[in-house]
Amino acid sequence: MKKRILTLFTLFLLVLSGCAGVKFGQTKEQAAALTDLSHVGVKGVTLNFIKGQPPDVSFTNTPLDIVIELKNEGAYPVSGGVISISGYDSQWINLQPREKTFSLDPKTKFNTFGGYDTAQFSSSNIYLPRGTDNLDQNFLASVCYKYRTEARIPVCIDPNPASILENEACKVTQSVPGIAGGQGGPVSVTTIREDAAPGQVSFLITIANQGDGTVVEQSSLNKCPGELKFGDVDNVQYSVRMSGANGVCKPDYKSRLSNKQGVIQCTFILTNAVSPAYQTVLEINLDYGYMSQKAKMVKLKSFT
Repeated sequence: MKKRILTLFTLFLLVLSGCAGVKFGQTKEQAAALTDLSHVGVKGVTLNFIKGQPPDVSFTNTPLDIVIELKNEGAYPVSGGVISISGYDSQWINLQPREKTFSLDPKTKFNTFGGYDTAQFSSSNIYLPRGTDNLDQNFLASVCYKYRTEARIPVCIDPNPASILENEACKVTQSVPGIAGGQGGPVSVTTIREDAAPGQVSFLITIANQGDGTVVEQSSLNKCPGELKFGDVDNVQYSVRMSGANGVCKPDYKSRLSNKQGVIQCTFILTNAVSPAYQTVLEINLDYGYMSQKAKMVKLKSFT
């Protein structure tokens, strides 16, 4: 009997642990407001082919439909994004339209799934060259869109690091903690190194493309995907702010990624240089375009 009661109690605890942190008397919305995970993760817009559209094998003299599902798994809204299909011979397959625009809501504390939409491309009867029994076509779906990563990082500021005070509100550490896991976008702040000096503080900020796509200059998104050149990719515009301080950052307003990583160095002059140590927020905005792609191989076969 005791074993049975213990088993039932264990099951009860498991059910409670699966309630995503909702406490007694709380609605799911109230719990979400207290645990906002929307600015976590390294994803933006993700895309997938709907199963069977297109099929693995398609025959001549039959239509072809391609349907792509789009999800915004990041924390920034998408407006005016473009999806297109390439990689096929348009002489035998006449997909329409050539491209489509889309908009997607972001993840929020109340919508943890983010925005969702589908894009359909259709071709009337497909054909093969005379005497050809089958032909492989690798359909490549590409999405290109503007995005922003908003990182809000708590930091300790000590205007007088030589102070003899032992009990201060916080302690400056060379490596700022609490950054791992991304901030709700494919380009993320990965590390921050802090150096304190009398009346000023410096930050060495490392950013990285942690997504599965390519960073595109926002002004070059109209070339995406097929006309992009070396100078059109791996540039991230940024801004860094901190309350109560005037800062200068380098390189000026834009960081170029190398091997998917870039560096920003900022120095802030503190307006209250005699204040004890205190905690504030370093506000980092990263603005960029992004391209993600996914391919699906289809074997075209002659019906006759």
